Amino acid sequence: MASDKHSDLRAFMEQMRQSGSPPPGKRMVLNPQTGKFEIQSTDEQLGDQVPQIDVEDMRAFARG
Repeated sequence: MASDKHSDLRAFMEQMRQSGSPPPGKRMVLNPQTGKFEIQSTDEQLGDQVPQIDVEDMRAFARG
């Protein structure tokens, strides 16, 4: 779950400053809907990304 809490953002930035790289498994992203930065785990899908669906997926859904 993404977090826009000030304490989480501060901890992320502090670790970036100390180590020079983001904390393992985390990234900072801008949420286009709120205009705020959020900390997400790297396995979370960004809110503005649409999953790729190909023809085979559509056929499988149609068979239901």
